[in-house]
Amino acid sequence: MFNGKTPIDNLANEYYLTLAGSPAGRQEAIDGLKQRLAMQPNDTQTRVVLGKVLTYQESTRREGIDMLAGGCPNNNEADQALKQALLWLAPLPADKPLYDAYQQRHPADKAVAAYYQQNIAGSAKGVGFSELNKGDLGSAKDQFAAILASNPNDADALAGMGFTAMRSGDFAQAENYLTQAAKQGGPQSAQWGALAQEAAFYATLDKAKQAANAGQLDEALAISAPLSRATGDKGNAATLFRADLARKKGDFTASEQMYRGLLTQNPQNNDARLGLYYLLQQQRDKGPEAAQILQTIPADQRPKSSAGGSGGKCRSSAQAGRGRHAEWRSAACDDDPATGAGKAALERLGAAGYGTHPE
Repeated sequence: MFNGKTPIDNLANEYYLTLAGSPAGRQEAIDGLKQRLAMQPNDTQTRVVLGKVLTYQESTRREGIDMLAGGCPNNNEADQALKQALLWLAPLPADKPLYDAYQQRHPADKAVAAYYQQNIAGSAKGVGFSELNKGDLGSAKDQFAAILASNPNDADALAGMGFTAMRSGDFAQAENYLTQAAKQGGPQSAQWGALAQEAAFYATLDKAKQAANAGQLDEALAISAPLSRATGDKGNAATLFRADLARKKGDFTASEQMYRGLLTQNPQNNDARLGLYYLLQQQRDKGPEAAQILQTIPADQRPKSSAGGSGGKCRSSAQAGRGRHAEWRSAACDDDPATGAGKAALERLGAAGYGTHPE
């Protein structure tokens, strides 16, 4: 345009602004504008143009934003450039004052504040799900809670809180959060609803276990009765629990029926075999049958002491019951939160899906 010569003064800013439109000429434009501003530090127009040009690239964007926000008050061109820069920026929590200041000057313009909230929430979700996958439940909870503090109806953050509660074994709280997440609608709502039902199942099972630990066996049986009608692994877990309760009550007939019912459904159910073994061993006239059952259990899963006094038998049975319950809790607390769907949800909502900002 000027054949390599310094542009004439009244066209310099326009020249450098045009030059900066091409990445190849941007640094030359920045250098020229900085030199010009150094010679004329009170030239507001040059300051605005330099600030605008600095926002064109990520490496200098924050410098440009600071220049536009702090050095050009009440300048409409600077304000427009600042708005565009704030919408280009990949915001951090520390950038909140910049967005708040713009919002205060333009209360009717909601786009900038909405952009900040959306991107900060997205970044926090990515961190939250990443921490959850790593097992740092405290950090994950903090991230999701921070999102909910500004947007209590964020479905993904509600689900994240539900997963965090599930991983920590608080199934009642997990059900609450996942139910809230499902109520928000959206493509994940059916999945959150299904996981809320999973959490409700384990919450009820925990309630029954607490009653059993308090010696209230009849109450534990009543609480767990509906759970035994569940299908798949959940129904099996509930029936194993109830069979052990019946044994503790001395209702050997009911206990045996439940164990044998499980074995009819799946002859390879070693938890049911082990429970039946302890039940039969506890009855004096069924020792030979107990020994036969023991032989069907894989050697590495047999109790270390399959003989001895009744005290040893009872302790072994109690340990088996605790072990089974730990497995049920693990089914809802490991990296696959209750179901494969939960793990898939974590992967979809993990760090790979959040916190990314196009240049």
